[in-house]
Amino acid sequence: MKPFWFLLITFNVFVQLNSAKTEFIWCAPPRRRHHVPSGDVQLGPDLVQPVQSARDLGVFMTMRTHINNVLSLCYGSLGQIRTIKRSLPVQAFNTLDTSLVHSRLDYCNVMFVGLAACDLQRLQSILNAAVRLVTNTSRRDHITPLLRDRHWLPIKQRIDYKLCMMVHRCLHGLAPS
Repeated sequence: MKPFWFLLITFNVFVQLNSAKTEFIWCAPPRRRHHVPSGDVQLGPDLVQPVQSARDLGVFMTMRTHINNVLSLCYGSLGQIRTIKRSLPVQAFNTLDTSLVHSRLDYCNVMFVGLAACDLQRLQSILNAAVRLVTNTSRRDHITPLLRDRHWLPIKQRIDYKLCMMVHRCLHGLAPS
């Protein structure tokens, strides 16, 4: 079996390579990390060193780091929303939830395709906490009917939907060039 690994390089292709601003990260599952080459990579005349966690467009390129960051931001937002819940009309409360929590869950969520079930469950817990806050229900209530009543897709289905929409737009010439 061939080793599973690939190289991710982040830099702007329209400007000259600046090795001081260029990062790359080797991405491989833990059981295949011993196959990943060590040392610098030569890109043209420049040598670039690998990093453990890269950030591109606000997304941390180490999946665990990115998920932890999303969890932290979303739970923090939910905590802040909870403190002002009584002083807000229902529509404003729902708007805050959508803008502060759902937007963070949906941003670059196509990266989560093929993510392990335990990590998907961690992301699903944010959505569960948000729907419980919006509906004012307890942790003992079943979550599926609450999500269905609000027309909120579970995380796995949100990711699949976003991926399908991207493919549809690409196939029909609706995606940005």
